[in-house]
Formats: sequence, structure tokens, C-alpha cells
Amino acid sequence: FPLTLLPIYHLANIIAKDNNKITIGSAQGLAFNDNSKYLYLELLKDKSKKTIWITKDRLIYSNLKSLNLPCEYCYSPKGIYHQITSKFFFYSYRLSDAEPIFLGGSVKILLWHGIPIKHLSSDHITTQNKTSKEQIKKIIFQLLPWIKDTECDYVLCPSPQLREIYQKQFNPRKNIIITGQPRLNAYNEENTNNTEKEAIVWLPTHRLDTKSCSAAKLVNDLHKKLDHIEELLKKTKTTLYIKPHPLEALDYSKIIKENKHIKIYSEIDPYTQLKHSKALITDYSSICFDYLPLAKPIIFYQPDKESYTSEVGVYYKTEDTFNDAPHAYSSEELYHLLFALISNKSPLPTTPKGIDIKNIFSTQVIEEIFKKHANKKPKQSTE
Repeated sequence: FPLTLLPIYHLANIIAKDNNKITIGSAQGLAFNDNSKYLYLELLKDKSKKTIWITKDRLIYSNLKSLNLPCEYCYSPKGIYHQITSKFFFYSYRLSDAEPIFLGGSVKILLWHGIPIKHLSSDHITTQNKTSKEQIKKIIFQLLPWIKDTECDYVLCPSPQLREIYQKQFNPRKNIIITGQPRLNAYNEENTNNTEKEAIVWLPTHRLDTKSCSAAKLVNDLHKKLDHIEELLKKTKTTLYIKPHPLEALDYSKIIKENKHIKIYSEIDPYTQLKHSKALITDYSSICFDYLPLAKPIIFYQPDKESYTSEVGVYYKTEDTFNDAPHAYSSEELYHLLFALISNKSPLPTTPKGIDIKNIFSTQVIEEIFKKHANKKPKQSTE
């Protein structure tokens, strides 16, 4: 079946591109979120460029259209036309954030959606199996280039210390660009968010369905002390917002019953919520780096630390990188840390050790990509 799509991909390769047209997608086309969302909103300020959001979700399409934001459904005639004729495509997860077969010949810029604390996918493969698997992949990607999930010309990287990891994982054809993440722009936005000022946000990372690390086990550990935590929150008029990874939300809702002081946060985008929160609880998620510019307390809750680090693997141990931040390895320890936090006795994290994270996104680096790939006589689309 994929071979039948080869002519479409090569046709997209030879069709003239509009140097001023940009398409952007995210989360396999099913969400308006992450770095893609905030870069999109930033690029819309440049009226010399035509920036178009591509989605596979009819509701997102309707919502963006109702806000008069440029958006096209991925498989509509206009959506296909804009993907084929855009010079630049930005994405945060995979090429399937839009439709890869329509992106032949475009300049592809991967924004990615995190800072790797835990091992990225290619590093889960054992050394013994890696060589043969990579050789097979290489042949398939040569035959069917659009199925390579993270094919890119450029990748944005938020730290020079991560350059080697990004090079190994994504292998961009042209360059790795060191700059902050666009999603941190959310902290500068004016909004009318009604989040309680005394709210604490818990964002656990995806457990990856490993043998001894699972969302269900994590929540069950918390549940042992949940009544005491709830009583503490009630006494201090504090709300705990739990934002599960989207793939594991069901595991949390089955066990944790929402009430006035413990709530499941269902919005896809956590950044406005984070901006107005009192503190963050997380584990091995890169959200800890995103939270640093707010200069608020962070608690690391890692009841499955031993099994997670051995089965998934980590590039950075949080107890070393954030050695001044409190760590809890059981729900009992978490309860005591929450008590200290609510009593305003929790320390603020300082600069991470051994990694220099850029917290400011530079539009200049994007402009340099545009200039580098602009033809002398750009084709102007009529759409």
C-alpha cells in the first residue's frame, strides 16, 4: 500500500513552493498545542508570511475558524494544496502532525515537545538489536522517505549540552538550532485564567507501559495517602490539579475521585495553568525545565525511581541536576513535602547543574532559516 503513494510524494517534490507560506501541525494533527501552537501564534504577527495550521480534527478546525485563525483540514482540497505548496513545515511530534506524503520538497523544522530527561525512543533499543534494526530502517526510509517519523532539515534544541542527544536521535539533514522553546511564550500572554492562586499542579510523565512502571501503580501509591493529602488541602484552602499524560488519563480517573480540592485537569495545554500555580509536582518530565522561569517551588515525586530508571533509562538524574529541590519516593514523603510547601518552607530550585537551558525563544533563528531557503523569485500562491 505505501508504494502506491510514492508518485504523490514525488509529485509534491517537484511542485513549486511558495517561499512565504508556512504550514504547522502538532500531535498527529489531533491537538492545538505545544511548541507548534505558540510558534504559530507568533508567526501570525508577520503579515508578510502566510501561516496555516493543519489539523485532522474537525472540532479544532471549527474552533480556529471561529476565531478567524488560518486553518485547513488536512485532507480537504485546500489543506492538501497548502501542504504541497508550502515551503516550510513546522511540527512538534511526528511528520504525521500533518500528512507526510504531501510534504515532499518542503523544508521541515522539528520543534520537538520536551527536553529529554528520560531516554528517547532510539535509546530503548538494546545495542545487540540496534544495528540490524537500524539497517532495516535505513533501507525502508530510502524507499519510503515520508514514513520516517522525525525526518527533518532542522531541529530546535534548548541546550548546547543536548546537541549530541538530538543529533543522534533526529539526525537533521542541515542543522541543530539552539534556542528556547516557543511554548514558554505562554508565560508572557495576558489572559483571564481563573485558576486559584493556591493551586498546586501535578504533571507526571508517560510511564511507557514498562513492566514495573505504570500509571496505575503510580496513582495507587498516591492513593494510600490521598485522604490525608485531601484533608491538608482542605485545611489550607489549596487545590491540587492532576494533569495526567493524555494516554494515561483513564488510569487516574478510575482511582482518583474529583472533589473541591483534588481535580483532574483535562485541558491539553498546561502552560496557562502553570503560570498561575503556586508550585509544581512532577517526576522525570521535562516540564520541570519549563517551570524554572516562573521561579516557583518544584517537588519531584518518584515512587518508582529504581524501576523507572533501570527500565526506561535517564540522561539526567533529577537528584543531581536539581539537587536543591525536594524529592519524595513515597506518598508519605510527598505528604510531608506538601505540608512544608503549603507552609511556605519549600526551597526554590536554582539553575540546573550540568545543563544550560535557554528559556527565551528567538524568532531570529527562524527568520534565518526563511532567508536561507528563499529563492530569488518566490512563487506567490493565489490562495
